[in-house]
Amino acid sequence: MCHTNATLADASHMETLSRSLPLKQETVISHRWLELLPMLTMHAARHYPSPVAAVDRWCRRHRDSAVRCLAVGLPWATIRRYRLDDPRRTDADRDAAIADAVARRQSHLGLLRGRVLPERKPRPRRSRSQKEQHDASANA
Repeated sequence: MCHTNATLADASHMETLSRSLPLKQETVISHRWLELLPMLTMHAARHYPSPVAAVDRWCRRHRDSAVRCLAVGLPWATIRRYRLDDPRRTDADRDAAIADAVARRQSHLGLLRGRVLPERKPRPRRSRSQKEQHDASANA
């Protein structure tokens, strides 16, 4: 499990890590870490001389990434879909991916609110006689 009171050399990361989250978010972060752990353990065992140290470092980076994504307002579905909480990403790559996800979300919300869509023409209604003809042909 990832410990929330881990120590890091960089003070900016400490500020993000020490931020208190609701219990539900802490639970979701720890469950997501448990989903990623087998894949990351195999990756560390193949590519690093000390896999335990790599996994510990990735645990802290995973929580940091998840907290940053939640702070910007990204939902967990987006974080999972685009793997924004993958601790193997570099900081620059992660920040660019988060910015892209925020831009996609804003444009999508614009579509939902009708600000970007062209104005729709109302559908023409059938007259009573056309409706009666349609009903008669359907019953026949």
